[in-house]
Amino acid sequence: DEGGTRAISEVTAFLMANMMADVINAGTAARARGLGFTLPAAGKTGTTNDYRDAWFVGYTKSLVSGVWVGYDTPKPILPGAAYAADVAVPLWARFMAPATAHDQPAYFSAPR
Repeated sequence: DEGGTRAISEVTAFLMANMMADVINAGTAARARGLGFTLPAAGKTGTTNDYRDAWFVGYTKSLVSGVWVGYDTPKPILPGAAYAADVAVPLWARFMAPATAHDQPAYFSAPR
C-alpha cells in the first residue's frame, strides 16, 4: 500500500483491464495491431456524436498515453464522420510502438 485509498477491488480492476484489452485486440482500437503495436494493452475509444472530438486512452503495464483529436473552437474534425478508431488510434499506435519497443510483454494477471 502506498498510502492511497482503494477505489475498486483487485478483481474488478482485473476484469475491467481484460474487457478493455478486447478493445485493442478485437474492438474499436484493433487497428493499433495492424499499425505495429503488439504488446498486451487495454484502452477505450471515444467519439462525440457530432464528430468534433475523438480520443483514445490506452495502457500497458508500464505506460499510459492518451490522444485527443479536435479543435479548440468546436468544428467537425473531418468532412463526414471522424471516428476515434480512424483518427486517434493510429496516432496512439505510432507513439506507443516505439515508446514500448524495448518492453517485454506483460499480461494483466488475475489477483490471487
